[in-house]
Amino acid sequence: MARSKLASAQDAVQRKDNQQGQYLAEQARVEAEYAIAKAELVRATAVNDEMRKSNQALEQELQRNSNTGARP
Repeated sequence: MARSKLASAQDAVQRKDNQQGQYLAEQARVEAEYAIAKAELVRATAVNDEMRKSNQALEQELQRNSNTGARP
């Protein structure tokens, strides 16, 4: 979406419609920032899920060790 708006902004500037070009360039910037934020959220969610799984595995190991009397 950001790339498309940037291309439209460039077209507007070539047509000497600088106001429209500036508007579309700003929209392209906002779209790009939004895409970056969404990607960062996906990565953070994946890291969080992995950490949750790791914690669950550690908790299960601790429970097994405490049930068998073994020491870590």
